[in-house]
Amino acid sequence: TTVQPRDYPVIISGYGEARALTVVTIAPEVSGRVVYTHTNLKAGQIIPSGDIMFRVDPSDYEAGLLEARAGVTQWQATVARLKKQYAIDSQRLKTLERSAQLAKTEFERIKRLFEADRVGTRSGIDQAERAYNSALDQADQISQAVSLYPLQIREAESSLLSSKARLAVAETNLSRCTVKAPFDARIKSVAVETG
Repeated sequence: TTVQPRDYPVIISGYGEARALTVVTIAPEVSGRVVYTHTNLKAGQIIPSGDIMFRVDPSDYEAGLLEARAGVTQWQATVARLKKQYAIDSQRLKTLERSAQLAKTEFERIKRLFEADRVGTRSGIDQAERAYNSALDQADQISQAVSLYPLQIREAESSLLSSKARLAVAETNLSRCTVKAPFDARIKSVAVETG
């Protein structure tokens, strides 16, 4: 007789505990009061993938998001204003430098006429010198302001980047208020409830 292998069912009786192959703890990444829980969020129940398991009160996080958006808008406006003012003051500096040059020429002409030909008065020379000094002072002040604009613009752009980072954090925190089932899951235990 030729021996042939065959499958025979073997029944083993015993006692034990059935355990899930994978157990995942799901918790909110933000703090706050729980305002919603899934109706099946009970031990033994199944929640399908993508369903909202529970939701944390988003009020504080929505306010934080609005504040962060306002900060970004404010710094964007500041950067735009500084760039526009830089362009305006740069043009104004050219005008003031030309005015100072003209005032200097006028002062030198009046001084030369008085000293060489005794045309005019000492008071006229002093007045022309004051006009020249005033024009020169205005040009120097605007020149100093114009030289500081690139630094101010870089500072404002850095603050804008910081505000954008705060906005990203606020958006992330708001999205973390809603906790969804990452996969079809059977609930092992629950440690959260509405309120």
